[in-house]
Amino acid sequence: QGNPRGQDNLGFMLLRGTGVEQDQEAALRWFRKSADQGNHWGLNNLGNCYERAEGVPRDPEQAVKLWEQALAAGSDYAAISLAQRWLPGCSETPDWKRARAWLEKGAAINGQKSSSLLAHMLWHGLAGKTDREEALAIWEKSGDPSALQYHRELLEKQNQPGRFANIPLEHLHQGYNLCGPTACAMAAAAWGKPIHPFEIKRQCPNSPFGTGTDWNAILTVL
Repeated sequence: QGNPRGQDNLGFMLLRGTGVEQDQEAALRWFRKSADQGNHWGLNNLGNCYERAEGVPRDPEQAVKLWEQALAAGSDYAAISLAQRWLPGCSETPDWKRARAWLEKGAAINGQKSSSLLAHMLWHGLAGKTDREEALAIWEKSGDPSALQYHRELLEKQNQPGRFANIPLEHLHQGYNLCGPTACAMAAAAWGKPIHPFEIKRQCPNSPFGTGTDWNAILTVL
């Protein structure tokens, strides 16, 4: 009973302590109320709790079940969570093709974020052959104008020798809130000093996994 979207919002406020006292167990109860009504936001956030051990013991298998239900109910975020489990940095046995399959399911429900990540895979040939025309078509269809414009310009500029340099870097998937450490890890790899982004994250104690990373801490690590 009740408004499932409102229940999910309340759960998220309690989980993060936004405007209220933080209470992970109470957050879990509200996510469950929302999920019990089939709300994809509630199902997805409940899955996140099981994955991250927030208010409940960690249970990755239960997280996957909930994310699959959330995806079936229309959650773009759940498709990304399911895909991330198979990506480097998030899996001990990475499998790009399995990750792509989940993103394709997200794109099939017009998920913009799933579509954008799928396009990046096609652009870089991460789960099969490179198909840049298809990647551009996906960005256009999904309504991601910034990515579409950037990659179109990249194609134009790479054919202008002497004016632009296209320097390939090893691709590392950033995972959850690892954009800063991943950017630094890619730069370090280009300098011949490889380090995993998780290692950078682990050395930033004031920025635990699942949260944004303090750039001042990253500079200290580097």
